[in-house]
Amino acid sequence: MRRLGAVQAQEFETTLWSLGRRTGESRAEVLAQFSQGEFVRTHALRQTWHFVHRDDLTTAQAATAHRVHRSNLAQYRREGLEGPTLSKAARVVTDAVGDGPQTRARIRQRLDTAGIPTTGFRLGILLMWAELQCLVVSGPPEGRQQTYVAFPDRSLPDREEATVRLAERYFSSHGPATLDDFTAWSSLTKTAARQALAALPMQSERVGDADWLWLGEPSDAPWAAPQVELLNTYDEYVSGLSAAGKRWLDHAGLWAERSGTPIGVVTVDGQLAGHWRRVATAKRVDVDVLPLRSFSRAERAALTANAETYGEFLRLRASVHLRPLR
Repeated sequence: MRRLGAVQAQEFETTLWSLGRRTGESRAEVLAQFSQGEFVRTHALRQTWHFVHRDDLTTAQAATAHRVHRSNLAQYRREGLEGPTLSKAARVVTDAVGDGPQTRARIRQRLDTAGIPTTGFRLGILLMWAELQCLVVSGPPEGRQQTYVAFPDRSLPDREEATVRLAERYFSSHGPATLDDFTAWSSLTKTAARQALAALPMQSERVGDADWLWLGEPSDAPWAAPQVELLNTYDEYVSGLSAAGKRWLDHAGLWAERSGTPIGVVTVDGQLAGHWRRVATAKRVDVDVLPLRSFSRAERAALTANAETYGEFLRLRASVHLRPLR
C-alpha cells in the first residue's frame, strides 16, 4: 500500500483481496492490520473511499483534500453544509470520537441531538467533509460496521511537498503512465502535477500520441505466461489509469461498445479477457467467470490456480465456473 500511495476501496471485501494478492497475506491477516490502524479507509484523492497507509495519510490529505472539497461544493451547498453548521458539526464529531470509536449510527444520534439533521445523504457528506478536514478516520470494525476515530496526526506537510511525494509514489508504482493518468487518479490540476514532476528524476518515452512517464528501472524479473489475474473492478491496475490509459489494457477492444461499470476484471498477460464475480458461503467460494474471448487449456489451468489462491486468501474451498463464450 505504501508503494501504491493509496488504493481505491469502495468495494471493501474485494479491495482486501487486492492487497492480499500482492502481499501473500490472508484476509484475516490483512483485516487484522486494518483493525490495528496500520492502514485506514477514508475519503482522499477523489470523491470515493481509499485505503491509505497510516504513515501516508497526512501526505494524501495535504496534497488532495482541497481538490475533493472543490468537487463537493455543490453537494455542500445543496445540503446547507456551510459556515456555522459545519463549525458546529466539527465540534460534535470531534467530541464524539474523543470518547472512543464511534459507528455512523452513534455519530448520527449525536448530530441529531445537537440539532444538525442527518437525513438522506447529509450524514455521509458530513463525514466525508470531516475526513477531508483531518478530524476523523476509520477505526476498528464493530462486526460489519465501520467506526470512526480521531485523526492521528493533524500536523500536515506543505502542500507542494506532499504533492511531490504523491507523484513519486504514483509513478514509481503505476508507471509507465501519462500526466492525464496521474491527474485523473489524484484529482490534481495539470499545473500542480507538472510542478511536482519537475522536482523528480522522471524518465519518459513517447508511445502513440502520449508521453509515458515512470521513476526507477523497469523490472526484468522473469514470469511465465499465461498470467491470469482475478482483479477487483477498482484494482489500481484498472482504476489507477485515466479513460484513455485504460485502452492499453484492452488491445483487442473486448470492452468496446459496452456500457456501465463491469464486475470484477479477469486479465490474461495484463490484457482484459473477461469478468468475474464471487458467490461465497460459510465453507466455499464459487468464482463465476464471464469470458469475453475463448480461453486456451493453459489459460484455464492458470485461471483455476488463481481462483484457488483466492480461496486460500479467504480460507475457503474454491471452485471455478467458466461460462460459455457468447
